[in-house]
Amino acid sequence: MVASDVTTPAFVLGKGITALSVVQGIGRYSVPAYLLGSNKDDIAYHSRYVTPIDRVDVNDPDQIIDRLREMAASLGCKPVLLCCSDFYLQMVSENRDRFQEFCRLDLPSTEAVATVLNKGLFGDFCALNNLPAPRSWALRTADHFDECKTEARFPVAIKPVFSHKAKAENFQKNGKYASMILARDAAELARYYTELTGYGANLLVMEYIDGPDSEHYSYISYRNSESREVAGVGIRKIRVFPIHAGVGTFAEVTEDAELTAQSNNLLDKLNYRGISSVCFKRDMSTGKLMLHELNGRFPQPHSGSRLCGINLPYVAYRGALGLQADIQRVPAGSRKWILLDLDFQAFRHYRPAGELSTVGWLKSLVRVRVCTEFALDDMRPFLFFLRSTGRRLWARLFSSTNPADAGHQAPGRNKV
Repeated sequence: MVASDVTTPAFVLGKGITALSVVQGIGRYSVPAYLLGSNKDDIAYHSRYVTPIDRVDVNDPDQIIDRLREMAASLGCKPVLLCCSDFYLQMVSENRDRFQEFCRLDLPSTEAVATVLNKGLFGDFCALNNLPAPRSWALRTADHFDECKTEARFPVAIKPVFSHKAKAENFQKNGKYASMILARDAAELARYYTELTGYGANLLVMEYIDGPDSEHYSYISYRNSESREVAGVGIRKIRVFPIHAGVGTFAEVTEDAELTAQSNNLLDKLNYRGISSVCFKRDMSTGKLMLHELNGRFPQPHSGSRLCGINLPYVAYRGALGLQADIQRVPAGSRKWILLDLDFQAFRHYRPAGELSTVGWLKSLVRVRVCTEFALDDMRPFLFFLRSTGRRLWARLFSSTNPADAGHQAPGRNKV
């Protein structure tokens, strides 16, 4: 890949696979990437393209602003700021005036960010604009719960109103892997409502969209300051983790006119700008795509856009500078991408559920062309992944052979 003559650095906020893909995406164009929110136990930290930002509490907005302002002054420019998590998107949006003093921001409007992050507001927006979305209720009061219990078509999915606050609000006390809980009737809904609100969780209830995991779709795009699309790609998720309720772990690029049209209709109504991922699931009872979520930061599947020649992090970086990126889109064919670590964990749950055999999982890997953890020009993250995976497997093996652990069972989870 040819290096760019644009050398304005970037501040990347986030960690994990998403942050790794972002720093690699801009780093391949010789853009200096300063990463905040990661540490040596995180895969993104080990990229050759990363300069870690340390000496700061990554949860404290005031410390982050002071540290980044100090760094921007030492660099002698206004770096581009890129968000890789809802937590940082909210932090930057709520403090955008302060960040704009020393950074180049390319964010959706304050109202759009609030609508993206708050599932209750998003459900209200969909209903107001007659968008194809399942009915939902933000359970703000007992009256909302009574209305939901009476009017909802069961089963229903129970989710945290703010995904990035789920852990802090103890939403996951239901089970180690629960990011969505399925209530099959009013009695089950009442039980979960009492339990989870007792933990302090803010809950959203949404009518469940019937269909297999392979009917999850995302439309990932970047829109410029005039809300015009610069680049977009459709993604079909074949496997997700947690299964039936999680992020895509094995997926392919798809050309779907309905997916593209529905996504752009939503983004137009929001007058949206910047990076987004519009998430759907096809309702098998009607055959229609149903809108259930919108992400306003870099999503995990964005690395799959490489299959059709689109480097979304670099497109967004150039857009923040007011520049156009050179996009030479190529047909993706039937090639697929994989998030290997999470997909293996997904396989370990699909198999006992009777939805995927070992042979079936191995055969599905044949057409993989992008492995998010692996890059020939940046091998250290993959080596870190192998080392950390080996340690986990060794610890699991040791635990299973330790008499003191006999009879121990993993925390339960709500299967949906």
